[in-house]
Amino acid sequence: IELGSNLASWKYENFSETERTEGLASNTMDPDFDNLPNLAEYALGTDPRQFTPPLVATLDADGLTITFTRPSNLPDVTYAAESTDGQNEWSPVPLETISPGDPETMRARDPLTTGDASKRFLRLRFETP
Repeated sequence: IELGSNLASWKYENFSETERTEGLASNTMDPDFDNLPNLAEYALGTDPRQFTPPLVATLDADGLTITFTRPSNLPDVTYAAESTDGQNEWSPVPLETISPGDPETMRARDPLTTGDASKRFLRLRFETP
């Protein structure tokens, strides 16, 4: 395993063999109880054993925005942003690079041009291929 290059090596670096065997390193587990499962911690470059403050959406004249940093060029995770007005129908929102590098700063912005702006929600999704 080449350390630091993919999700498997990240799990190897962050969890003991026993923890991996017992499932603590699975993508959906949240060992630090911060509501970010391991896959999200990996995708955001945060520590799965330390509380990570939640990402906060901001509202301004340009819309509803989430800004976050992530490691660049992770080979085995895809990022998506979606918005809804609470009707359980999520629509894609573009992700844009604000500051390239490693880590890079990204932004998801919903311009609030459809639906009820007062009931708008924005989320990030992380998936493995």
